[in-house]
Amino acid sequence: MPLWELLYNEPILREALKRRAKRNYRRMTDEARAILAEALREEVEAIRREQEQAQGGNAS
Repeated sequence: MPLWELLYNEPILREALKRRAKRNYRRMTDEARAILAEALREEVEAIRREQEQAQGGNAS
């Protein structure tokens, strides 16, 4: 789903993303990716640990 479609009915969110992207010298899609990565960092780390444990368990 394109970014503009996600924010179509949310003009304030779209404007906030636009401003933050401009402030950080990024495109809006790159800024959205950075925000998601920041918000999901803990979950990503948990998944990585689970995958590493699963691979370690298969190696034995």
